[in-house]
Amino acid sequence: MIKKSITYIGINFAILLTLVSITGNSIGIQSIYGQIHTPDSDIDATPIAVVLFINDDKEGNPSFNPSEFTIKEGEEVLVLNNSTKEHSFTSGASPDDQMAGTKFNTGLIQPGSFAEYLAFNVSPGEYPFHSTSDPASLNGTMTITSK
Repeated sequence: MIKKSITYIGINFAILLTLVSITGNSIGIQSIYGQIHTPDSDIDATPIAVVLFINDDKEGNPSFNPSEFTIKEGEEVLVLNNSTKEHSFTSGASPDDQMAGTKFNTGLIQPGSFAEYLAFNVSPGEYPFHSTSDPASLNGTMTITSK
């Protein structure tokens, strides 16, 4: 069993989350719906389908990695903010998009923190996404397929 209190930095944390996902354990996660999932909780039984990293390049420019991905209805996206600034995972191509934030919005994720999105409130299709703090640099497309 993995210890419940763990200090992490960047990629080490992603490796830890992969191990947690493989072993079926979970650690405290703040979801985009404001629920806290604890290690003893039966609520978070959904496997992580995609780990979405927010990284800074050498010049300090943020990017989503991967910027395009496909998941099935009901699967989970884990968003890890490895950037030095707070960012979000928000539906819509930009803040000016009519659909901005209507399908999903993590709110601002602090540097070194993470959030999860469970794709249960969307139909199959393509969903552009962006970060509200830097929509010009941070954008991508999530495709959702049927189960």
